[in-house]
Amino acid sequence: MADDDLVVTQSTLDVNTTCPITGNEMVNPVRSALCSHSYSREGIYAHIATMQKSREQALCPVSGCDQPVRKNALQRDVDMEIVLRQKKRLHANTAPEDEEVEDVE
Repeated sequence: MADDDLVVTQSTLDVNTTCPITGNEMVNPVRSALCSHSYSREGIYAHIATMQKSREQALCPVSGCDQPVRKNALQRDVDMEIVLRQKKRLHANTAPEDEEVEDVE
C-alpha cells in the first residue's frame, strides 16, 4: 500500500458516516446549508415531516446544534458520497476471504 493510499484510508476511516437520525450508515446523504451537518435524505425528510405535523420548527438533530432544518436548505452531499464509496471499497478489500475447511472423518 502506498503512503498516499494510507493517508486516504485513515482520513476516510475517521469520517463519521452514521446518520444522526437513523443511527445507520448514511444513504443518499444530504448536507444542511445552514449548519453543514449531514444526514440520510430519508431520515431528515421524516424528521422535518414529524416536526411539521406537531407544528414545531425542525431543528438539526445533531447534539449541540440549534440551527433550523428546511428541505430547501438541504443539498446533495457529494463529499459524503465519496467517503461512503471509499469506505465500501476499503471494506470489500479487507474482508476476510472464505477459509477452506477440511473434512474431518
